[in-house]
Amino acid sequence: MLLSFDTDTAIQRAISEGFKDSTVLTIAHRLSTVAVCDRILVLAAGEVVEIDTPAALLEREDGHFRTLCEQSGELEHLRQLAART
Repeated sequence: MLLSFDTDTAIQRAISEGFKDSTVLTIAHRLSTVAVCDRILVLAAGEVVEIDTPAALLEREDGHFRTLCEQSGELEHLRQLAART
């Protein structure tokens, strides 16, 4: 079952408000879901290749996270989301 954008937004809002004083580990298929997190840990072949804030990772021109964002065609939108955190 695919979630609509509105449903996904409502879920993310509930998580961020309900767990604001907690550590939440998020595994997501949507880059927009993690672009608003405090930190992102990027794995490649089972190894940690990057860990930093979304904004910092987006600044790394040769980074794994930035490459994924560029390939998604949503780089500017994801930058805007990351800038809010």
